[in-house]
Amino acid sequence: EEDQKDIKVMYREAATLCHPDSSKCVFSDKKEAEEVFGRLSQAYKANDIHAVRDILGQLRKGTWQGVNERD
Repeated sequence: EEDQKDIKVMYREAATLCHPDSSKCVFSDKKEAEEVFGRLSQAYKANDIHAVRDILGQLRKGTWQGVNERD
């Protein structure tokens, strides 16, 4: 239950940082922002807290290198 709250909070913050229509989007390239937002949404729907955490961490640092695929 705690993880569910955490993933929702992380998702919302990350979405603000990578959604192409957000004023706080860290990407100047909308196509790249769309790709990252798609990955974030996919991870959230799959309830993959590790991927959401990884994406958020990279967005906060401004060092987007993609997400490591997990088994």
